[in-house]
Amino acid sequence: MSGPRSHRDSSPRLAVSKVELIVVSVGLVAAVAAGVVAYQVVGMYGDGAFHIGFRGHIQDPETGRMLVVHETRTSTGVVRQLIDGTTLKEVDFDVDANGNARTRAHVSGSDVTVLERDRDGDGRTDSWEYYDAQKRLVKVGFSLAGDGVLNAWAYRDDKGQIAKVEVSTRHDGKVDRWEYYEKGQLARVEEDRDHDSRVDHWSTYEGGILMSTTTTPPVR
Repeated sequence: MSGPRSHRDSSPRLAVSKVELIVVSVGLVAAVAAGVVAYQVVGMYGDGAFHIGFRGHIQDPETGRMLVVHETRTSTGVVRQLIDGTTLKEVDFDVDANGNARTRAHVSGSDVTVLERDRDGDGRTDSWEYYDAQKRLVKVGFSLAGDGVLNAWAYRDDKGQIAKVEVSTRHDGKVDRWEYYEKGQLARVEEDRDHDSRVDHWSTYEGGILMSTTTTPPVR
């Protein structure tokens, strides 16, 4: 028996016209597009947004875009996903019968940016946890009145002790009171009482007890 033949030079060269190249390129683009659509419709493993668990659409209040709602039931509750195209935007955990989520995760890429928690199950968020790109907790937002309106943000130091609290006294999201803590105790407070974006009132504390206050006269 003769040895194996080399195919390096024996195969005829294939001449491809420009038209055929265009057809092949268009076919590849169409295949990629079809793959994206297939992922959106049925998912990589047959569990996509339009397959089992599809619950319709809702409008993103920030962007106005329509988001796909997908739900999965687990032994501990329901997990709801909000999807913009092929991008996961939000995940709600332990959704109750009324559609309220006990924990809501806001997602950017593969990172969780904000965790909202409803700890008492009354349908209103009690705390907002903010994370950076390194998955470190940066600050925790909360509602001073416990009414679900975010109006205060707490920052902790490297030891886990409270270091600063920012407050929006008018509940409009604009910070006008800054509380600074030392060793877990209130040390000083700065306030913008006339809401002109400038601090005009200072207070100092020792051991949590008010010691002095200073006020800047209003500019006329």
